[in-house]
Amino acid sequence: MRVPTTFESVLLAELIVGLPPMSFPKLISERDDWSFIVKLHAIIECALTRLLEKRNTDHDFDDPISFTGKLQLLQSVLAVPEEEYRSFLVALNYLRNRFAHEAKYIVADLQTVFQEIPSRRRQSVLECLGVCYFPHGQSPDRMQLSVRRANMTRQFPRPVILISAGYALEMLSLAYYVKLGHDGNCYAENFQPQLQDLLNDPAVIEFQRGFSNWLRENGYSEEDES
Repeated sequence: MRVPTTFESVLLAELIVGLPPMSFPKLISERDDWSFIVKLHAIIECALTRLLEKRNTDHDFDDPISFTGKLQLLQSVLAVPEEEYRSFLVALNYLRNRFAHEAKYIVADLQTVFQEIPSRRRQSVLECLGVCYFPHGQSPDRMQLSVRRANMTRQFPRPVILISAGYALEMLSLAYYVKLGHDGNCYAENFQPQLQDLLNDPAVIEFQRGFSNWLRENGYSEEDES
């Protein structure tokens, strides 16, 4: 079975949480950063909960359980641990809590919220939020990569956080459809019919057409992006 692309995995994640196709990328146009972060976190947490409900049937998820508690359970259902994206989820949860628990942040932008994170923690949070960034064709050391990721998050907060979240959703989506067996092998459900329906959705077709046009207008090819 063909492994879905990141874009396809996000479409499947939207299906899992009950959202219309393209709901996730449309978050980039939210009217304010409070709405962007709170809605993004809601999608991620719902995808995480659906995964845990499916794989961890011993737990009653109708009972309140914190996001941190769900992350602890996540490790037991991942076929391949993705520590960097787990760190991203921790950082996103931290950022969401700052937005949700401080009334003045309803009208604040991300740069303001970043600046008010305690200095001892700020660099680490920004680095984890920027986990999607990796310079192609280069091999920076760990410290250089940390600085670059934090700087990218400062300069382009919404797109960087959204792309990082897309990769995290990919991880959750694949884990939903691919189970690690007790024998150490991976077993995948057939998600191709659902995926094909999603790819035929008018909103998805319109987005892909627009993206292909943007690539051509800017001198790229779709192969360059893959």
